[in-house]
Amino acid sequence: MNKRDRIDSTAALLQVIREGAPDGTAAPESSAAAPVPETQTPAVPAGKFRKIRVPRPSLSALFGFNGLRRGSTLGVDLREDSLAVIRMARNGPARVLDAARFPYPAGVQPGAPGFPAFLAACLRRFNGSLAQAQVWTLVRSSDFDILPVLVPKMPARRVEEGAYWKLQKEQKFSDAEQVLDLRVQGPVSDKGVDKIEVLACLARREEVETQRRIFAEAGIALAGVTTIPGAHQNVLRNAPSAGAGEVAATLHMDAGFSCITISSGGKLLFCRTIKSGANSMAEALLENLGSAVEVQTLDLAAARRLLAVKLLGLPEAEGRPGADLDPETVFQIVEPAMDRLARQAERTLDYFFANFGKRVERLYFSGEMFACAQVRNFMAGQLGLHEEVFDPLAGIPGLDRFGLAGERDRLDMAQAAALAASDQTVTLNLLRNYRDRAAVNRRKRLGDLLAAAAALLMVLAGGLYFLGEVQVRSRMAELEGLKKSLERYQPPMETTRLLNMAAEVVRKRSEFKEAADRLETLAVVAELANVLPANVKVLNLTLDFGKEQPQEAAPAKPAAAKAPQGGEAKPAAASSRIMVVDAMILGDPGEFDTTLSRFLIDLDASPLFGTPVIHSNAVQDFVPDGKVMHVILHISLA
Repeated sequence: MNKRDRIDSTAALLQVIREGAPDGTAAPESSAAAPVPETQTPAVPAGKFRKIRVPRPSLSALFGFNGLRRGSTLGVDLREDSLAVIRMARNGPARVLDAARFPYPAGVQPGAPGFPAFLAACLRRFNGSLAQAQVWTLVRSSDFDILPVLVPKMPARRVEEGAYWKLQKEQKFSDAEQVLDLRVQGPVSDKGVDKIEVLACLARREEVETQRRIFAEAGIALAGVTTIPGAHQNVLRNAPSAGAGEVAATLHMDAGFSCITISSGGKLLFCRTIKSGANSMAEALLENLGSAVEVQTLDLAAARRLLAVKLLGLPEAEGRPGADLDPETVFQIVEPAMDRLARQAERTLDYFFANFGKRVERLYFSGEMFACAQVRNFMAGQLGLHEEVFDPLAGIPGLDRFGLAGERDRLDMAQAAALAASDQTVTLNLLRNYRDRAAVNRRKRLGDLLAAAAALLMVLAGGLYFLGEVQVRSRMAELEGLKKSLERYQPPMETTRLLNMAAEVVRKRSEFKEAADRLETLAVVAELANVLPANVKVLNLTLDFGKEQPQEAAPAKPAAAKAPQGGEAKPAAASSRIMVVDAMILGDPGEFDTTLSRFLIDLDASPLFGTPVIHSNAVQDFVPDGKVMHVILHISLA
């Protein structure tokens, strides 16, 4: 078949899944499911798949995150006639997040070319997103062996390899054909000798690889593959009877085989498979049908369906072969097959007592047929044990939302529920066995060592950096102290340096003196203009800087003296530096004295002038301004 043919076949199968069964083909029904409207299951129509519950859609469910944020485990049971799936919360108390059973379409069975596409469609519809969910399934076969192995006390890292070599010596199995997983159950005492008990599980590698390939082709990564006893142990490990140390047996009836598992205190002690199951009862029914036509139209699957209809009270289709049989007649027909199974189980319990010295106190029944109370009572009566059903969902609240309130409905999903209780740390896992886990642990330890080494290097680098910073700060503080000491340091004065400094001072003083002599006239005129009132006009200005007198002979600042009116002003004290101002005061004659007084005060306040002396002042006529005061002032220069 070329690539185009394969694509067309898959597309045709998906079209069948979307549109339902073709005309004239009866759609399979679920024994524990109610139909879901097509509006809620666009990818899985009600005609083909029966959903157990009708949930109210939410935003988290629409986007595939319903219950997955905290992590969940998906138990997927590939049965002969349907796909049973349960999703349970992985942490906290047992809680069912979703549950469904999908009958197989016509021509689609596990191993068929179109089955992976069907599986992918169901799980995508069922769970939305598998990113945070651990998916577990089981090998539904009798070709496995589970037994405890006792090894001497040794280091923990060598216990599993010691158990492997002891089991290899006893069983002579091939690693290429069989896969082995080991779980350490703890220390035990064997005839007074302390040993370590290891639970070993051997299964055909081909069957495990088939399960892995089916899910891989569906685009789903499996977290684990276990056996039916391994799944049961998930539940029995936490059962109340485990804490009490009660010895309990679980009798599971599958289609082609049965198995009996004995456990105590959460440990699996013994397991045996029996080549007698629901098919043996179906064969007995076929052999005892009165009509040859009915026998020709029935196969084992149809005969098992007839048994379920008669013994479990499932809906019965009219016109089917065997429809006229009553339940009591059917029970009498299959009673010999059940009796043979009971004798096999009884011999197993006797063998266990003979070798382990313990009596089984309780018997759990597992499997679809044991949902019939009459079948359970018959088996329990034959074995003489207190009987209970293996019901992992018992006591979990909220099951009515998923259509699992009834005992028969819960038993129908018991294997999927047991798978959903799987734990990577304790459940037997044939997909990732003890060697795979050891390799993962080695890589994890190596990663931890590398991370620790990196952290240590970072700490050392941080410490070195801190020490460097401390040293730098210490050197910086020392440098600051040296700088301050250098600033306070004054070298001793030498004669040559003092002479040079004195010469420099004399030179600068001479330069300043020359500049002052050049600019003194401008400074005096500018200062006079600054203090001169607006109505005082200077007629003549005489500056006499004279010769510089010694500082000791410099005259004191003369006091202001006003000459008597009409007489000559008394000359000021002799000064070598004097300024003579010849001015006239304009304006109102009544304001002449006021203006003159203000002018004299401003002159006296100037830092360039000494106390002014009025040499003469008189009111005169001045054409064309009229009356003016003519004033002559002698002002000493500072």
